[in-house]
Amino acid sequence: MGEDSTGVAPVPGEIVDTVYGRQRVTAVIDMPLIEPTIYLRPERGGQEWSVPVAQFARVRTDHSDTP
Repeated sequence: MGEDSTGVAPVPGEIVDTVYGRQRVTAVIDMPLIEPTIYLRPERGGQEWSVPVAQFARVRTDHSDTP
């Protein structure tokens, strides 16, 4: 499966911090002939959106110091 620049692809169900707030990974699609894509939805519900795995590091943030 594809990986972002951190070398780790998120898994469905994982909560990640992004520049758009906390998002739940709903799917990671990696099919032949199609760029691997991560699908996300705001943690508390809202519009699902996607980002290519290769570009995920651009929207992911590290808030490991916050609860």
